[in-house]
Amino acid sequence: MSENPDDLLSPQEVATMLKVTTGTLANYRVNGDGPAFVKGGRIQYRRGDVLEYVRSLVRRSTSQQEAAA
Repeated sequence: MSENPDDLLSPQEVATMLKVTTGTLANYRVNGDGPAFVKGGRIQYRRGDVLEYVRSLVRRSTSQQEAAA
């Protein structure tokens, strides 16, 4: 099975991918800090948005600043 960037993932699946708790993901949603999410009848995440979020965290040194949005 291929991994389509539009696949919808549950908070539990994303928490496992990011090695955080579902509570941490909930805090990210409140603060606008984590990956983009889809809010319909339930919270879900598009696989591509999660991967984009992870790419946005990549740094080459600890002194490197966050990229301007």
